[in-house]
Amino acid sequence: MKLLSGKASIAKFLLTTFVAAGALEIGFSSTTFAGAVAPSPKTQSALGCLVGLGRDGCQMDFANAGAAWQRTTYCAVQYIHRWLDNCFDGPLETIEYLGTNTAGADVYVVKYMHTNTTYVIPPPASDGKIHGFLITRGLPIQVIPSSLVDVTAPAAHKMTLYRRTWG
Repeated sequence: MKLLSGKASIAKFLLTTFVAAGALEIGFSSTTFAGAVAPSPKTQSALGCLVGLGRDGCQMDFANAGAAWQRTTYCAVQYIHRWLDNCFDGPLETIEYLGTNTAGADVYVVKYMHTNTTYVIPPPASDGKIHGFLITRGLPIQVIPSSLVDVTAPAAHKMTLYRRTWG
């Protein structure tokens, strides 16, 4: 048995346990709707990293790994303490992909128990790294300037990537 180390490994172990038990719906590889496989957003793994569903050290995929480490939360599993787990807004409830904005960045709404958060993540640059991201409390309608979250063809691309189904 491989020894798990670090908070991300523990979170992934617990997440795997919940998935195996059928208690958690997650679509971080692909999402199926009516028999068709929906295209995966370009930044899905980056978002997964920022919400604690990524592999250990996934923050190194960001140009500013320190900022990514600082903003990563581990709220997808049952947490012990809001300060220790960086889960100030309660457990992760849902992740919805809204589409891409006019600059080509992916826009997500992440719903926690006590608030909604908007994530805007540009696609990886030619060096393979994510150069910047925006995380702001509130729904996209509350983000200023609104051009950051105005998605092209919103209904065509909207999909739920994650839904918490356990207590």
